Amino acid sequence: WKYGVRNEYLQDGINPFANVQLKRFKSKTSRKPFTTKMLTELLKASKSDADMEQLIMCSYYTGMRLSEVFATKFKISGDVICFDVATEGGKTEAANRLIPIHDDLRPWLEHKYNLTKSVGLTWSRPTHDSVGKKFGRLKNVVLEKVGITDPEQKKEYVHHSFRHGFVTMLIEAGFNELEFSDLTGHSKSFLGRTEAGRTYASTAQIEKLNRMIQLIPNLRSF
Repeated sequence: WKYGVRNEYLQDGINPFANVQLKRFKSKTSRKPFTTKMLTELLKASKSDADMEQLIMCSYYTGMRLSEVFATKFKISGDVICFDVATEGGKTEAANRLIPIHDDLRPWLEHKYNLTKSVGLTWSRPTHDSVGKKFGRLKNVVLEKVGITDPEQKKEYVHHSFRHGFVTMLIEAGFNELEFSDLTGHSKSFLGRTEAGRTYASTAQIEKLNRMIQLIPNLRSF
């Protein structure tokens, strides 16, 4: 109600929800980024499943949501090859964005795709939900292997943990939320908010985003 009034969607007045109790409301489950050991084991465990290996590699280097990884396309901006994310709409208005492809990820992708001609990633599974369910099973096996057996602890590690890890690495590299919001698609990003914004960014800005991406540590060097 306060948000609606503040943004002039609603007229100020008596809040009809002020005395309403939320029943059976579950507290938010905390999410944690995958540790280096977990990432190493996830990559090892995915070698026999092309969908899982692709999901892990792309999620680690981009922080994309699972549905975004599944639907992402390739786009060239200047001299930089990028993931074109949420072109058909996403979770937020700012979800539509470009994420430069990391130098470690690019040759891995080039073994599978012609990045200048391919439309986007391909999957053997039909939906992002089916990919997500398989990842959930794989993740639980890996967590057991690294010693996490408690069901409640397992809930702290999900696909979204890649996104948490991505943000953590950018913060550790010295960037603030306003700077990396253009990569994560958080609401502070100005990309994609207007029709003019659909040009995404100037070449200079893409180059800056590319420099940020390249500071992500190589996954396969762990």
